[in-house]
Amino acid sequence: MAPLLDTSGGEWRSAVTEMEIDGIDADEFPTWWQGRLAGADRAALLAANPEHYLADSTDDTVEIIETIGFGPLRFFLAFHDGVPIEGEGHETYPVRIGGTGRLADGTEVARVMHEFVTAGTGCVSA
Repeated sequence: MAPLLDTSGGEWRSAVTEMEIDGIDADEFPTWWQGRLAGADRAALLAANPEHYLADSTDDTVEIIETIGFGPLRFFLAFHDGVPIEGEGHETYPVRIGGTGRLADGTEVARVMHEFVTAGTGCVSA
């Protein structure tokens, strides 16, 4: 973990993954996804987040392993309001779920903003 923190220089950097999801609209997806979290449906959680190696929910957090920067990173994501959104284009994604990712020792290493807009026969997530 040290290389990621050391090379960041204390600055946050954005990473965006865009997905098209067929058969469910922007308002329906967060409810579906939160239901999978509550039910600890690992197969569905990994299908919904293909960049993850692990997504296990426990109470109010999700243990995640995904490649960030130099390699796989394990962190614990807690969803909450008030996650800052930087950059342009966010107004086109009206449905949002944000959270903060922390290492096991409590160090904040990620800020997450899942954004959705209804498009075509489903939705787009960024």
